[in-house]
Amino acid sequence: MSAEVSGEIRLRTPIFVYSGMARDFITRELAWQKPRLFLWFPVFLSLGIGLYFSLPAEPPMILGLAAFALSLAGLVVSEGEKRVFMLAVFLAATGFAASQLRTYSVYTPILEKEIGARLVSGRIEVIESMEDGAGSRLLLSGVQIEKMVPQETPVRVRISVRSDEGLQVGQRVRVLAGLGPPSPPLQPGAFDFQRYMFFQRIGALGFAYKQPDVIGAPSARQNFIERIRVAIDRRIEAYLPYPEAAVAMALTTGRRAAISEEANDAITAAGLAHILSISGLHIGIVSGIVFFLSRLLMVCIPGFGVRRPVKKYAAVLAFMAAAFYTLLAGATIPTQRSLIMVGIALFAIIVDRSPLSIRLVAFAALAVLLAAPESLMSASFQMSFAAVAGLVMVFDYLRPWMSAWHRQAGVTKRAALYLLSVTLTTVIATVATAPFTIFHFQQFQIYGVIANALAVPLSAFVIMPAAVMALVLMPFGLEHWPLLAMGAGVDAMIDISVWVAALPYALVKIPAPPGAALPCFMAGIILLFLVKGVFRYAALVPLMACMLMVMAWRQPDIVIAPGFDLAGVRTQDGLYVSSLRREEFIREKWESNYGLQEGTALGWPKEGQAGPLNCDEAACRAEINGQRVSFLKNPGVLDEECRWAALVLSFSPVKKQGCAAQIIDKFTTLDSGAQAVWLGDAVTIQNAEEIRGNRPWSSGNKNFSGRSASGSRAGPGF
Repeated sequence: MSAEVSGEIRLRTPIFVYSGMARDFITRELAWQKPRLFLWFPVFLSLGIGLYFSLPAEPPMILGLAAFALSLAGLVVSEGEKRVFMLAVFLAATGFAASQLRTYSVYTPILEKEIGARLVSGRIEVIESMEDGAGSRLLLSGVQIEKMVPQETPVRVRISVRSDEGLQVGQRVRVLAGLGPPSPPLQPGAFDFQRYMFFQRIGALGFAYKQPDVIGAPSARQNFIERIRVAIDRRIEAYLPYPEAAVAMALTTGRRAAISEEANDAITAAGLAHILSISGLHIGIVSGIVFFLSRLLMVCIPGFGVRRPVKKYAAVLAFMAAAFYTLLAGATIPTQRSLIMVGIALFAIIVDRSPLSIRLVAFAALAVLLAAPESLMSASFQMSFAAVAGLVMVFDYLRPWMSAWHRQAGVTKRAALYLLSVTLTTVIATVATAPFTIFHFQQFQIYGVIANALAVPLSAFVIMPAAVMALVLMPFGLEHWPLLAMGAGVDAMIDISVWVAALPYALVKIPAPPGAALPCFMAGIILLFLVKGVFRYAALVPLMACMLMVMAWRQPDIVIAPGFDLAGVRTQDGLYVSSLRREEFIREKWESNYGLQEGTALGWPKEGQAGPLNCDEAACRAEINGQRVSFLKNPGVLDEECRWAALVLSFSPVKKQGCAAQIIDKFTTLDSGAQAVWLGDAVTIQNAEEIRGNRPWSSGNKNFSGRSASGSRAGPGF
């Protein structure tokens, strides 16, 4: 062999060695991940769902079905490592197709604009009591609206009435009401209430001018569960005063509208809002009470406990009780998730398996996402699964030590261990849900651990057992004493909330982070907890990206509400709004997004100086970050303001031709929704509609409607 060839081999040999080592390293690391592959199923499914909801326009239905079919075919024919890749593609395509089908199945027309007094008729599906003395809300289906063609009529409407006296679920009523569309996002990138209502099949909200007239009686079988819910609420109101009655209704039938603003604010500030939202805690307590009591009763029957598997019988009864309670609570996303998890845990007891597993959480997430893909976008889904996943993973890790401590402990030490478990549970759940609380609600409860350490045992040992006992005894008219016990527990919980909320800095307000920060954070957390080995460090990339986004984010200098009903200017001094009397709800949401305490916004002066604003009868001028801005009150001075300002904002429609400045007027906000403006070297404008796109849940979505020849709803014609 020549020296030249030998030298070439010596130079190339390390490359083969290093590439082989790298291949072996990657193969070994990937092998670590295979036992956890099932945990990735809901993640891949979520990718497809997230892609669907992030699109700027509704894709053709054939796109999702074709992606599903092609990925399924690819999964069937693939082998080896390619099969894992095709499985991920198939799950993402399934999530995309499931989202499209869900949108198609729930489609409802949404009103394009507010309409005046119209006769509205429909069948009562839900009667929900509001805060004491504030009336009730009726959810009507089978709706007919005066002067509105069926193709444009919403499937459901929600109407507020002064009183529900004489009204029953299932009745058909006629009422004179004013209607309007559900509210679009109040700020670009903010919560889309219109989308939430769309997936509830509610296309209009309104208020009654007078008491509804009953024009049709309910059938005996109609809305059986809803009639039970209404009956339970009225029994609670008969025995308990407000606000205890309102909280008791929230914990039994899931209706929270009757809780007063003061009580709700105190409970939220104390970090106890999760107790009001029926979820895993409540479903678990109810099923646990039924499981242990039924097992105890069966064991007390002579000889029965020896001959029969009473533990398994008790598990079946506990699941039946949990399912009934889920229906009473309205079968919301948290209750669905909790019922699935409780059902799997009880099934594990029946087949003699361990009920505590992170796979149980993954299976529940799969089931919920397939049934209701839109839940992925909700704070409820994100927070509930984050909390449960964190609890399962931490307690699964600590189980050997805690089991050993429990076996060796006496009564006192077991009580101390329980207190430690409650405190640890609160800490884990608080840490796991804190990023989502900040992102969705712009707040953080400092003393949540203290409040939960006091209130959770109260809920577990007094409030919920009394609620179960009251529900069992209601058919016999014996619910009086259990409801009084429940009311006493609720009263104590409210007192705890008020005390904790009054502590200094109990509720810290935090400005809303950018919209892209949450997906980055979730990607990092998923990689951190689901990946094993060296690849886990890849989580640092999205987590660092999230941190950089938050640090670099700057809130808009100017915000404008849909329809230009309110405008706000943010400065170092605070938030200045065009009116302190109108659009109170929008103003409070802006305060929250800016991380300000509620009620701290300042009003614009009619004339004179306030902060950066200098106002007279015709306009308010401001110079912010070197840019001149004019808020036009009188369109007659448009030409003058166009010469002075770089940006003109008009509360009324104006002609835009011939103006050198950029203009946002009332028509602009009617067409493209809420506006956000950043001022600096340039004027940057963002509107709500360009972020959420032209989707079926937008106002005036009749372009997506489809009807069969018979006139029945056929869903959106994508």
